Parts: sequence; structure tokens; C-alpha cells
Amino acid sequence: MTSYVNRGYEIADQFRTRGVPVVMGVCIRASCRGKALKHCDAVVVGEVELVIGKLLDDLKHRIDAGTYKAESFGIR
Repeated sequence: MTSYVNRGYEIADQFRTRGVPVVMGVCIRASCRGKALKHCDAVVVGEVELVIGKLLDDLKHRIDAGTYKAESFGIR
């Protein structure tokens, strides 16, 4: 939830300092994605079920994850 986003960033930062990959779901606005990527390894816009295979494969192979957008949004 947007009202808890700062706490989410704090938790994400703690996991990343331990070397744990962090993925967040974000709103469709580019500003949300940019801010979230400062605190996580990847962000997902839309339904994660449509991109989870690619996302997990990229994380497994340590490919720079970035932003994943579900096909249902007509993107990627």
C-alpha cells in the first residue's frame, strides 16, 4: 500500500544489505518505478504471474533485472 511504502523501502534495504534479491510490485507511474529501483533489484508492473518466469531466470543468472511489465498492459 502506498501509505506504507517508506517502511517497505526500509525492509527492502535490510534484505539487500544481506545479499537477498528484492522484487517489488509498483504502480504504473514511472516515478514509482524509479524510486522503488533504488531499494530493490527489480520491479513488476501489472500481474506478476505473466512475467515471473523471466524475472526468476534473470535473477538466477544475475542479469540486471530492472522493470518487468505484464503483457496485459501491452508492454514488453
